[in-house]
Amino acid sequence: MINYKNIKLNYKKIVFFSLTALILVFLGLLFQNSFTFLAWVNSFTLTTIIFVAYSWFQIVINHGLFDTIIYGVKSFWGSVLNRKIKEDLYEYRTNKEKIPKSTILFSWSFTMILVLITIILYIIYYAK
Repeated sequence: MINYKNIKLNYKKIVFFSLTALILVFLGLLFQNSFTFLAWVNSFTLTTIIFVAYSWFQIVINHGLFDTIIYGVKSFWGSVLNRKIKEDLYEYRTNKEKIPKSTILFSWSFTMILVLITIILYIIYYAK
């Protein structure tokens, strides 16, 4: 269970995520070479999809789904470059730091705000 009283607002994350979202929306508008309302809807949709993928990827990495693949690539390139990895797979998986739950919750919260904005934009566009 997560104690929500101990979660503090991290303004650096808020600013970073907001600027990233704005940059992605602006790049989407530039890519479409259009600033119509439909272009805004498309751009927000793309930004939302990217943030959903990022938030989902945090959970996947936290559960260690790609640890074996990453370890295999590291050991392969280590053998190619004549560098031996100091720890085996079990030690690599147990010594890996987990992503804090507050970070995952924040990224999902921000993503849900983007989903809400995108749904509102779709409703406005199709209500015409």
